[in-house]
Parts: sequence; C-alpha cells; structure tokens
Amino acid sequence: MAQEFGSRPVEEVKPVLQQRWRRTTDGGSITDPELTQYAERIAAGGSFNITADKLS
Repeated sequence: MAQEFGSRPVEEVKPVLQQRWRRTTDGGSITDPELTQYAERIAAGGSFNITADKLS
C-alpha cells in the first residue's frame, strides 16, 4: 500500500486500509487509533505485514 498511498492524506488511506484489513484477517476488526497509526505509517511511505494470526 505504501507505493499506492505514500504521500496521500491519512484520511484517504484509512478506509482502504480498513477494507483490506478485514479481508486479510477474515473479518477482523481494528480500533480507530490503530487504524490511524498504520495509515500514518503508510502515508509516510512505510509498510508492515498483516496476516490472519498476527501483525508483523
């Protein structure tokens, strides 16, 4: 997502990240503060991996 959403506003990244989070974690939820934290990382060009059982 960093290549696609790097330098984009966090509020633009959040809904896409939330959708992809649900799909990747089989419907798992994420709190708004966590969502914001990861969206900020993506917007800054960073990355992380989501798997069904853990975040790395």
